[in-house]
Amino acid sequence: ETPHHMAAKTDASAQPVHLLTSRPRTDILVPPLNFGMVRRNGKSSCAHHERIGWCVDSCSVYSLPKVAPGVYRSGYPNTKNFPFLKQLGIKTIIYLSAEPLSGPYEEFVVAGSIRLIRYNTFGNLEPFVEMGADVLNSALREITDTANHPLLIHCDKGNHRTGCVVGCLRKLQRWSIASITNEYGLFTGTNPRVLDLLVIELFDTRAAAAAHRTMPAWLLAS
Repeated sequence: ETPHHMAAKTDASAQPVHLLTSRPRTDILVPPLNFGMVRRNGKSSCAHHERIGWCVDSCSVYSLPKVAPGVYRSGYPNTKNFPFLKQLGIKTIIYLSAEPLSGPYEEFVVAGSIRLIRYNTFGNLEPFVEMGADVLNSALREITDTANHPLLIHCDKGNHRTGCVVGCLRKLQRWSIASITNEYGLFTGTNPRVLDLLVIELFDTRAAAAAHRTMPAWLLAS
């Protein structure tokens, strides 16, 4: 190496690169656990988005990260997720758990004038515990009422209880059981619950399909 190169190397090593800063970042949005991509039925008209598997709201088939227009799903939000949810303008939360809200989360809900609809359910657990039809029917009536949108559905992890409710919603949309099972598996991974899938398969949509004036267009078109 020439002296010039050596001097340059020495100068560079003498200047530490600070990749992290002690100043808190306020411009980073953190989605809640399992707030992920959800496929909708059909084929995308956009070749690029068909290839990568997701699309922006303007495309008719893929939506990130909505269950359907105006409806989202996730796991239990923490304080890091609040700015993200605030940006979405969440108006209603469907909370599927018997656990009370944490103090910070309750404050966030109250401060945002968010309507919280809580179902004290433990999910579908063998052999004696399962989500009742009354819970599923009530939740679906709230979810399919556009007066409640934008709406977030969540439990603790955002996979089993939330997946069961979303699976029943898909039945209202006339999805095939194969498609519902595939979407359910995207969130449960290697830990599916057979009882969840059985509840979805046996769910009678007639009680939840009562029409109301604020039913979303995406359900009427299903």
